Amino acid sequence: NAIAPGANILVVEAKSASLQNFMTAIDYARHVPGVTVVSVSAAGDEFKQESIVDSIFQTPPGHEGITFVFASGDEGGTAEYPSASPYVLSVGGTTIQGPDETVWSYGGGGPSLYQGVPSYQDGLGLTSRGTPDVSHGADPNTGL
Repeated sequence: NAIAPGANILVVEAKSASLQNFMTAIDYARHVPGVTVVSVSAAGDEFKQESIVDSIFQTPPGHEGITFVFASGDEGGTAEYPSASPYVLSVGGTTIQGPDETVWSYGGGGPSLYQGVPSYQDGLGLTSRGTPDVSHGADPNTGL
């Protein structure tokens, strides 16, 4: 609550780690009236058919706009899903040593194996969706 003292937080838990149950939980959360952010610190391997389920990360008709925020994963150099979806804000981790902030090896991210370059990444020289979109200090060994 220190970052968002006026926030109302709804915790939604999937019945299991299966993709179907994970997507059911996301779908439930995005349909709750008043929800404006769906934030998930979970990721898994990309798969060839992932673009088929990407629509789950869009605001349902008649609902206030929703931002979908997902962890970029735990393995640097490898994009994970759903972080690789062009419809989510992919968040990675950095390490901070004194005044320097650099990529953290466990911060996740990399080029997607199956998603094309979204329009908001045009001009960056990418050949596929790049993750993460943003990063912040996450290395527990740097005191943050």
